[in-house]
Amino acid sequence: MVENPYRAAIKREWDGSRDDLEDMTADLRGAGEMLTVAWTGGVSRDRVQLLDWLRDQMSQAANAAGRVFFEAFWRQPELVDEGAWQTRWRHQVW
Repeated sequence: MVENPYRAAIKREWDGSRDDLEDMTADLRGAGEMLTVAWTGGVSRDRVQLLDWLRDQMSQAANAAGRVFFEAFWRQPELVDEGAWQTRWRHQVW
């Protein structure tokens, strides 16, 4: 039995996606703060509301993607036989 490389790859991608989400969320938050300082009135308010909506949509999408990663990760065994598909999954044609 060997450590499941497919499971490890899922974990790496999961971790990386969280970092990307945090970066994008921070960028949207910063853009919204910049707009509130730079402009006043209806246009600024509308753009800030749009950025808030985008941030909420990203958060919902990230939560859904996180559930997919979580389920895929926990469905995989920690150890697999040396000849298991998980040890050669990168070379398979789907």
